[in-house]
Amino acid sequence: MVFAVLFSYVSPAVADVKTVDFAADYADFALNPDTGTFAAIDPDRNEVAFFRNIASSAEGVVEPSTTAKSGKAPVSICFKRFEGKTVFVVGCSEDSHLYLYQAGGVSPSDQDFTLLKKVALQATGVSSIIASQNADDPFLYYFYGAGHDSAVGVFSLRDETDHGRLLGDAMDGAVSAGGEIFYTRGPWSPSGFKSFQIQNSLADRKPEFSPLFSEHESRGSYFPDPFGRMTIAGNVAYDETLSRRLGELPFEGVVFIQNPPLILGLSHTSQEIARQRMSRSFSPNSSPSLPKKIEYSIHAASYGTLSASGVAVKVKGSELTSDRSLPPGVTGQADFKAVVRKQELIADDREHVVLFADRNRLSIIPVEEFEAPDEPLLMATLEGPDVLKVNEPSVLKVVTSEPGVQVKFDVLPAGMKADGNQLTWTPTADDVGAVEIVVALEANELQKSFSFKRQVVYPSITLPFTPAGIMAPAEPDTLVIWEGPNRIEPGQRMSANATPGKSSYGFAIVDLKSGKVISERKLLESPSQVIDLGEKLLLLPPGNTSAKCEILNKSTLERVKSLMTFGAVSTAGRFGDHLVVVTDTTIEVYETGEFRKLRMVSNHARSTAETVRLPITRDGLVMNHVLFDEQLKPILNQSSRSFPILVTRLSSMNGDFRTALVPDLLNQPIFGQSLRRTSFDSTITAQIEIPETGVKVTAESTRKSVPALSPFISKQVIQVVLKSNDAQDSVVPLIQRTKHVSSDTDMLPAPLLATQGRKVWVAFEQQLFLHEPDAAKEAPEVAVRLQRCQAHLTLASGKLTELTHVVRGGKPPYEFTSGSSVDGLSIDSRTGTITLDNAVLQQTALNQLTGANGGVRTQSSDVPDSEAAAASLATELLGKKPAGKIVALPVFITVTDADLGSDTLKYLVLIEVPKDEIDKHVAAWEAEFKKAQQEMLAKRAEAAQREMLKEPRKTDSLESSASPAEIAELKEKVQSLEERVDLLSRQLNELLKKQKN
Repeated sequence: MVFAVLFSYVSPAVADVKTVDFAADYADFALNPDTGTFAAIDPDRNEVAFFRNIASSAEGVVEPSTTAKSGKAPVSICFKRFEGKTVFVVGCSEDSHLYLYQAGGVSPSDQDFTLLKKVALQATGVSSIIASQNADDPFLYYFYGAGHDSAVGVFSLRDETDHGRLLGDAMDGAVSAGGEIFYTRGPWSPSGFKSFQIQNSLADRKPEFSPLFSEHESRGSYFPDPFGRMTIAGNVAYDETLSRRLGELPFEGVVFIQNPPLILGLSHTSQEIARQRMSRSFSPNSSPSLPKKIEYSIHAASYGTLSASGVAVKVKGSELTSDRSLPPGVTGQADFKAVVRKQELIADDREHVVLFADRNRLSIIPVEEFEAPDEPLLMATLEGPDVLKVNEPSVLKVVTSEPGVQVKFDVLPAGMKADGNQLTWTPTADDVGAVEIVVALEANELQKSFSFKRQVVYPSITLPFTPAGIMAPAEPDTLVIWEGPNRIEPGQRMSANATPGKSSYGFAIVDLKSGKVISERKLLESPSQVIDLGEKLLLLPPGNTSAKCEILNKSTLERVKSLMTFGAVSTAGRFGDHLVVVTDTTIEVYETGEFRKLRMVSNHARSTAETVRLPITRDGLVMNHVLFDEQLKPILNQSSRSFPILVTRLSSMNGDFRTALVPDLLNQPIFGQSLRRTSFDSTITAQIEIPETGVKVTAESTRKSVPALSPFISKQVIQVVLKSNDAQDSVVPLIQRTKHVSSDTDMLPAPLLATQGRKVWVAFEQQLFLHEPDAAKEAPEVAVRLQRCQAHLTLASGKLTELTHVVRGGKPPYEFTSGSSVDGLSIDSRTGTITLDNAVLQQTALNQLTGANGGVRTQSSDVPDSEAAAASLATELLGKKPAGKIVALPVFITVTDADLGSDTLKYLVLIEVPKDEIDKHVAAWEAEFKKAQQEMLAKRAEAAQREMLKEPRKTDSLESSASPAEIAELKEKVQSLEERVDLLSRQLNELLKKQKN
């Protein structure tokens, strides 16, 4: 009813239309718009026919200028231009090749229409070929297969190579004029209404598309306009994404004319006749209602308003009486895809005509025959960069399609200034992401609004590939990057056409000023970590399963040698002039010249997390709870199991010393990646600390769900930001991007961090960003930290030993407290100096060793080291063989600053008890034991003598010469003496045992 109203004033005109006939029954047609050369394919003869300047042909039968052989059953032809190349490309349903022909120039040449290349495809059963109008787009797309195996593949004119499957479930489709949006329909019912957006670049080797919009409904074929404003499906006009409906047209099967701006198409009746005639099952007997001679009605509509314009033009269709089906190449179930002879409306703007090709007949229609009113083309483009950078001035200009069109700006980003048709703007970090510019165009009382999108990004350089890891070496302005395998896991993204693994991985050193590659090579395995060793690079093997590390020359990236470790490598790091490698069973130290092994100890880690933890702390190298300096000299003992522990009362710690002393007692910060997920929402973080500043930088890659455009597609917003704990706790957004994903397997890429001086480099996908805290700002507050001033190994030889400490960071004044409480230890609360009274502590240790500790219990580890191991460790720590026994004194010192920040340092001081002192104590115990034994014997003799001196009585009862009280007292003394002798005997045996050891 609506269409009847729209066409109530339009009556078909008798058009001055030329009709030419072909001698063959063609299946598809294409035009070179630069020269007017027309091409048609003949599936019966397996050839291509070429006609020069078809618009100037006279009526009657037209013979081709020349013909060329093709593959078997050619069914589709497409014109494409790219970088000076102009070709007709032919696809065949029963030949797995594409045929590329020289399209012909303005002046005839012997090279015109010759076969340039025959390209083998990775597919069979080609049904159609499409391409964009963009001369910078090298890609052609071919639909192939049948049923639910229908798919679309991609061929590139840049390298003249077939790149195989692009998308599945695709019966037919179209591509936008610019080549960045792709449309498909599926081989089922409903066919689906879907668009996809390119995710990489037309400059890449192969395009990657992700879902943009989808509805589970059927629509007619897609017709994108040449301006990138709309796409028509059936008789409905949509915006380029298909998500917004713009209006309806009174016809279908459209073609766009640029001057005047018109949309032409077949009336609904004509379109229905065309559909029936193109049906593979059509024959005069099966459709008796269709006349043999058919007229089609072609109508016009305004491009600006979509309303009917001018008059309709009638043209004659072909007079064929039957429709021979074309071979489909392959068959499949539930297949709604038809390989048919097509009718085409083709715009020839060069000759100002419209071509209607119907098998063996061509109608040439002058555009003026539609008598459309003169209407300006309200179109505009926004010239200038597509990507704007933070803090960099940019200039944009609105260019209209015709002079006299007025431009007004309805919506501009904050701070953008307009001067006529020119826009100037310097984006800030708050503008990162997509920004919109809305322009209103006016001419002849017509008005049309257009929206332009620009992306604001933080300044970056483009890396040669997407890195799986980065490392900033000592050389300024260089970065080491390397690729990793494509796996579906946090921090990595697998596209629909990615392979599970790669045969080789890129490894390169990049100039950070220009982004150019300084040196590069391919690796068979992707390293898990790269260590800078001056003139060399150490590559750790992946997976924590190999014991071999590769060493490369830094300048040439040539292999120097392989380093074989004792166990499977977990991690490694540089420590002064040494290399420290942590394996699953050992901690190994090498010199970095010839990589000689200097030291190896067992790795006592109890968990995987402890195994991969590098034992290099802020104060030195920790191996088996012993801290070593850069010369690998022991400077601090942290072991709670090698020596007896001098028992203290821990006033500020819970539990005994064994539980309080942990492997990370020096509080080394450990940073890594973490993943937080809630359904489709997820965040991947990476954190790093800028050395010597205390500034921690966190990069977050966050994906959040927003309302989906269809129930099958999830729209996601990815935002990568930098957070620094500097004076203003700044948050710097790097990227803000909206994309569409169809499943949760489209994982977020992880941000990668590396420091070089005060600079922080952040790699995300293929972009590398620089973040440098503003040195002019107030210096960041560094957390308070305690540091040692000397090696805390053993008591000094003098009467007193002073342990001094310094504080880094924090806010003064500072207050120091000690968590240890023992006689002979005191602390200065203002300076943090701990004073140890050597004599008192050595006596306490001696008493503990000999048992004369007045009730203080001896504390030892649950699984103490052997006496031999303890003696060996003591020798290493002291630099000499100990002259006696070692007792370890735990020292806890805590500093608290004015902001109540605190740090605790925990270590052990070794107390050496000389052997002669122990011998003196043992001798004293032996003397006391002998004395006690003699006293006991004397008491017994005295008791026996008293018994003998008892006088017998003459009476019937016997009475003792001593009173009962005297006898009881004597028995009590003998019992007490026996108990003391027994105790002394046991203690003496223990002392003799210790002395023997």
